[in-house]
Amino acid sequence: MRYQFSGTNITFNRILDIPGIDPWEIKNNLGGAGPVLFLDYRDNTFTPNKGIYMKGNLTHFAPWLGGDVTFNTAELYGLWFANPTSWLVTGVRAEFQNSWGDIPFFSKPFVNLRGIPAMRFQDFYTVTLETEERFDLTPRWSLTAFGGVAKAFNPEYAFNNYEWAYNYGGGFRYKIARLFDLYSGVDFAWGPDSWGFYIVFGHVWNRM
Repeated sequence: MRYQFSGTNITFNRILDIPGIDPWEIKNNLGGAGPVLFLDYRDNTFTPNKGIYMKGNLTHFAPWLGGDVTFNTAELYGLWFANPTSWLVTGVRAEFQNSWGDIPFFSKPFVNLRGIPAMRFQDFYTVTLETEERFDLTPRWSLTAFGGVAKAFNPEYAFNNYEWAYNYGGGFRYKIARLFDLYSGVDFAWGPDSWGFYIVFGHVWNRM
């Protein structure tokens, strides 16, 4: 079981009314609780080479849990890794997020892909599919290549009305701890209208 609490106080660089944002969303408390289920068959927690990882959670937010509004969030998250050759590790990440109720705009699910700013694509639902390949050049040095697609949408409207977000990029890894098979490195990623670089410790999906 997991309990979450946060107090928020949001300010904008304008004093006019902002369409789609209600006054109660500017300053409030959020309190929620719910179950979290894990299944972890990865061969390494830090930098997996093969195996699967699955997580599911459901969180109910309500005044009786310390918040000001009532809403719900749910998530399904899965990772799959394979090591088809001695020099290649391939991974796939799939994610589905859902929300309903009087959810504040900043708590709605959003697309989480390298190269895309947080909350750039956001709505009541999101779906994500991403892959990453690691090419081991030497016992300690590797290159990575990755790419993915995702969409944030509202089920009340046609799915095709919402644009697909995408990312692609690459980077390098260095095995900094052979005892733990732990890699670290840097990724460079591009999205539809932005780019970024990321310092990675372990596997980048571990922090998503």
